[in-house]
Amino acid sequence: MKSIQFYAIILAAMLFGYQCNNLSTGSLQTQTVTATAPSCFNCHGQNTLDSNKLQWAQAGWRESVHANGIRAPIFASYWSGTANMWFVAGYEWHGSDAFYCNGQGCQVCHTKEGFLKKINGDYGTVNWLSTSPFYAAIGADSITNPSELTCFTCHAPHERGNFTLTVDPATTVTTQTGAVYNKTKGSLCANCHQIRLGGYASANEYIFYTAKLGNLKATSGSWGPHHGPQTDVLLGKGGAEYSGKTYTPTSPSHTTEADSNCVNCHMADDFANLTEILRYGLSPAVGGHSMAVAGIVHGTPTANKAGCTFTGCHSLANLTARRFGASGAMAASGYLPKNRAYIDKIGGGTSAAYYAKINGLLKVLADPNPLKKCGDTTGGTGGGLLQATINWILSAGNIATQTTKINWTTMPDGSYGDSSLLYAPTCIHSGFSANLPADATLVNFPADLYANAKWGKFAQALWNFKLVYEDKSLGIHNPTYILQLLYDSCTDLVTLTGSSATYDCSVGGLIPTRP
Repeated sequence: MKSIQFYAIILAAMLFGYQCNNLSTGSLQTQTVTATAPSCFNCHGQNTLDSNKLQWAQAGWRESVHANGIRAPIFASYWSGTANMWFVAGYEWHGSDAFYCNGQGCQVCHTKEGFLKKINGDYGTVNWLSTSPFYAAIGADSITNPSELTCFTCHAPHERGNFTLTVDPATTVTTQTGAVYNKTKGSLCANCHQIRLGGYASANEYIFYTAKLGNLKATSGSWGPHHGPQTDVLLGKGGAEYSGKTYTPTSPSHTTEADSNCVNCHMADDFANLTEILRYGLSPAVGGHSMAVAGIVHGTPTANKAGCTFTGCHSLANLTARRFGASGAMAASGYLPKNRAYIDKIGGGTSAAYYAKINGLLKVLADPNPLKKCGDTTGGTGGGLLQATINWILSAGNIATQTTKINWTTMPDGSYGDSSLLYAPTCIHSGFSANLPADATLVNFPADLYANAKWGKFAQALWNFKLVYEDKSLGIHNPTYILQLLYDSCTDLVTLTGSSATYDCSVGGLIPTRP
C-alpha cells in the first residue's frame, strides 16, 4: 500500500511541475500541497481571489461570440385566425466556426492555433497583398485539430507564469486597409477585427476587380468587408469612398483618443460597477470577457459604463441603457430589433438621432419590410435601393435573363408575422449571395469606378452597407464617417437609377444635407 502511495505522490509531483512541490505524505484523499510562488493553486484553487476572478472571466467568455459564434434567431408561432403567425422568440448561438474556418487564411483569426502561428511569425512577416509570401503561406496552411478562441489564445499563463497578453499592448497594428492602430490597449483585438481585402491594396481596388471579373460572390461566400471591420471603422478607414467627397475619419474622438480602445470600452470589469448597479446587476453577459457593452440583465437593459467614463469624455449621468421598442425608446424597425439593449445619451445629447439616421439609411438601401417585396427581381421597390438598382440594370437590357437578388432569410411559412409582438418581419437581411455578371465598362482603375459603371457603383454601395451592418455598433464607433458613407452610397444609386421620387436619402428630412 505504501508503495502505491509513493508512486501516486511521484506522479502528482510530475503533473504539478516545478512550480508546485513539497507534497505531504498521507492518503491521497487527505494530502495537502504547499506550493512555491507562483502557485498553481492561486489560480486553480477552490476559493482563492485569483481563482474566483478566473471563473468570472471564463463565465463571460462563455457568453461571447469568441466561444459560441454568432447568434441566430429562433422562430416560433402562434395561431391567429386561420394561420400561424411567426415571430422571433429569441436567439441561440450558431456554435464556434473554428472547426470549418481552419484553412485558406481563415485559420489565422478563427482558430487558436492559426492565430498563435501568425503572431509568432510562423507564416513570415505580415503582408496582406496577394503577391506576398505571407499571403501564400496562410492560404496554403490548414489546422488539423482546430479549436475555438480560448483563454490560451490571448494568454499563456502556464508558459509565462502570469496573464500578460500574447500580443503586447504596445504593438502597433496596421490593418489591411492601411489604418494604423496604436492605442494603449487592444492591439490583440486589432489583429483580427479588420476588413479583409482578399489580397488587394484598398477597398475600392477590391471592389473594382471583383465587379470587373463578375466575382462579387465567386471569390467568397462572404463578399465584402467580412465580419469584423471594427478596427477600420473606429479609425475611419475602409469604406468605399467616392471621388470628390471629403470624409471625416476622426469623429468622434474615439479615433484619436488613445484610451478609447477595444479593451477599455468592451472589457470593462463588472466588478467595478458594484457600487453603482448593486450586486443584482452583475451578469457575465455584459462587460468583461463577454465583450458586450450593453445587454439585458434580469429583464432590465443594462450598460457597462466603466469604459465610457474612462477617458472623462462621458459622464455617468449621460449614459443609460434602453431597449428598442420599450418605454418610449427608439422604435424597433429595420435593423434595430425589438427588445435588444442599446446605449442612450452619448456625450450629453441623445444618441437616438444617430440610430435613427443610420437605421434609416440602411433601410433605404435594403429594407427588410415584407411589403417591399424582399428579393423581388421583376420590378417594384424590391426591398430597397440596392435591389432596385439590380432591377434597373437588368431592365436596361444588359443581362435580360439574369435572375439576381439579394438574399433574405424568410419566415418558415412566408407570412408577414405580427409586428405587435417581437420583431417579426417576413424577410430578414442575411447578406448578398447572388453571382453578378462581369462589368465590361470597368477597364481603368480607379477612374471607371467613379464613372457610369453600373455593377461597380452597385458594388460600392453594397460594400458600404455591409461595412456598417457588420460593424454592429450602429454608429457608436464612428458616426460621422459611417453616415457619410451611407449617404453617399444612397445618393449615388439614386442618381444612377433616377429614382429620387421613390428613395429618400434625407430619411424624411432627418438628414437635410450631407453629414
